[in-house]
This record gives sequence, structure tokens and C-alpha cells, in this order.
Amino acid sequence: VEMAGGRPGAGAGDKYAGITAKRTISPGQGAVLEAQAWGPHVLVYLTQFGGVHAWDLRVKQDVWGLPCKASQGLAEHLVLEPLPGGAPAAHPGFGACGWGGGGHWLLTGTSRGCVTLWDVRFQLPANSWQHPQRCSISAMAPALAPASWLGLRPDTFAAPPAAGSRGATVDEWCASGG
Repeated sequence: VEMAGGRPGAGAGDKYAGITAKRTISPGQGAVLEAQAWGPHVLVYLTQFGGVHAWDLRVKQDVWGLPCKASQGLAEHLVLEPLPGGAPAAHPGFGACGWGGGGHWLLTGTSRGCVTLWDVRFQLPANSWQHPQRCSISAMAPALAPASWLGLRPDTFAAPPAAGSRGATVDEWCASGG
């Protein structure tokens, strides 16, 4: 966003000159529903009809794409495996899923309650789970504490209660056993 006139935060005299587009996706992919940085050079984004894509900022093009199944619902949310070291998403205690290394997997959550674990190295879905009531996945986030602190096995993912569900339960999925 470019700013014209005044200084930032100066008040009524501030005007924005516009936004410069750095990338336009194909209209057939629909709207971008979510975008996250995966390290300093890759932007992972989720589109309405085109699935998950990784745009490498160095070469200014998509480097891979993961087509989401329409039968599982509209993929609306992403969780990316944290990268090691100083990556923006890195946090002590991440890597609780036991695969380690960083940048090898991601999760998508859909409008029909499906969570899919993708192996990005082979660009294949490794496993999928569906909420028993097929409730929409309204949000996903990595846990900020080690799995042992949360009382979970190292290969377990947890989800908050579904909207409209009775009780305050947390759903969890075991990545290795299903």
C-alpha cells in the first residue's frame, strides 16, 4: 500500500494512493481464502476452486499445487509445518508431530469437517479424517506447547469444539493410527 500526503498516523490528511498487484491468479481458481508465508521465499495460498499452491517469490511462479477433493468440501483453512531455525512460524515445542525437519507437511480443513494431512515432498494426501458430525472446520492452528505438556501423543492433532456442538469437547486425531 502506498501512502500519499502526510506522515503515517497524522490523521485526516492521510490518503492512500493504491495497491500494487504483485501476482494475479487465474479467475478459474476463485478467491484466495488463506495465505501464509512458509519461510522467507515461499507463500502458500489456498484458493476457492484450485486447492493449495506454493508460490516461490524468487522465481515468481507456483512451484507446486495440491488439488483438494470437492467431495470433502471447500478447503478453507491451512496449518503449515513449522520450519526449523529462525523461520517466522518457528516456536520451541513445534515439531510435536514427530516428523521433524520442517516444510514437509501441511493440513487443510474443509467446510464438511475433513482434515487432510498432505505430504508436500510427494504432493500427496497422507491421511484424512472427518468430524463425526461433519461440522465445518472453522479454524486451525498449531499447538504452541509440546505435545507432552498437553497430554497428547507426539502424533496427535487436536481441534476445538465444533460450532453449535453441545459440551466443551476437543476433537483429536492420531496421525499414525487414524
